[in-house]
Amino acid sequence: MRDNRLDFLLVLRAIACLLVVLSHVTGEFPHSDLLSVFGHDYTWAITVVGTTGVWIFFVLSGYLMGKGFFTNRYQGNLTGIIKFYWDRFLRIYPLYIVSIVVTCAIFHKSYPLNEEGVEAITQLLFLSFYGKASFPDSVLWTISTEFRFYLLAPFIFLFVRRFARTSRAACVLALAVVSVEFAYRVWVYLHYYHAAGWPVEWLLRIYIPLSGNLDAFVFGFLLNVFILKWNSSSRSWHPSKAMGCGVFVISYIFSAYVGYRGYLLGQHFFGPLFYCCLQSIVAIGICAMLFCFEAGDAQRRIPLSLRALKENPKRCLEIFGVVTFGIYVWHLLILFWANDIHFPVSTTRAAFGLRLLFVLVITTALSAFTYLLIEKPFLRLRSMQIFPASASVFLNNWLRVFDLPKRSK
Repeated sequence: MRDNRLDFLLVLRAIACLLVVLSHVTGEFPHSDLLSVFGHDYTWAITVVGTTGVWIFFVLSGYLMGKGFFTNRYQGNLTGIIKFYWDRFLRIYPLYIVSIVVTCAIFHKSYPLNEEGVEAITQLLFLSFYGKASFPDSVLWTISTEFRFYLLAPFIFLFVRRFARTSRAACVLALAVVSVEFAYRVWVYLHYYHAAGWPVEWLLRIYIPLSGNLDAFVFGFLLNVFILKWNSSSRSWHPSKAMGCGVFVISYIFSAYVGYRGYLLGQHFFGPLFYCCLQSIVAIGICAMLFCFEAGDAQRRIPLSLRALKENPKRCLEIFGVVTFGIYVWHLLILFWANDIHFPVSTTRAAFGLRLLFVLVITTALSAFTYLLIEKPFLRLRSMQIFPASASVFLNNWLRVFDLPKRSK
């Protein structure tokens, strides 16, 4: 039986995207009092929140990719793995290519196709762009990181299916991953912190590559083990949605405060906490929130449509989640355009508010257009048979090494 409740995962995706946009807009107003409540300055709450949004994206991506395998949408054989890769390609690559072409067309004068430009575009096309070469739409680095995880996701599932099927084993695996990530971040911090250009080193060695974000993806992926175990047991109590919202608010406030103190101000205690620990802490908080919303919720939802919106107007929030990818790839270009517009206001706070509103409205409209014109038509190709059944049966044999041995009766 299906229900018509709000899909919180789409809302969470929209919130994460909003945090990224908010962070980039506030970056245009450095050292300004942008958020004041009863005479107290709370600008720190909206300044360094783009990192939180990106980490939410990574945890949510890990969870959804794992959910696709654990719920048997994708099988752990060669046919299922290729179908998974095909679906990910159709979901990301068409709009991704269009955004690269549009960016090059808009910035053809200020971004000439010299050796560095060609190198950046080549890295983008082959999903190996990690910020070392400059490109106007710099947020596209996350797509390369996401695709790296997509390549690993089926094999993580095969490993988890054999060695970490229980909650205890999943905890051990998560602890091992976070320990390795923490050791890596501490090593990078101790090795490069006192060198010139440390923030750039942090971006290139921790924040951007998959090697510095693996814990966020894996935590989300392993969350499926705990949710499946919880749902398969006969429990009369389930965590409430209010608990999940509370966990999210606490995680957001903590991340924003530590980010402001550690990244912008460079305070001694908050600096190491931000660079070495914050991502894992936020990832755990987001996983706890997702558990509160997904545990005990096994019913499938009615697809989003005009009829579903009439029955439940709250689902209008899901529209922003549907067009999130477009908002993410277009917002920086719209922000560059907004910077050239003079808004007739006298205060910095008003200019900030108008610019943020302008970017959100124009980007959302553009994203809805490109979703209908580009993303949705390509998503319909998911049902295509791209791999011959006979060949898949022949090539599935090598994957059987990951299958668990059957127990003798």
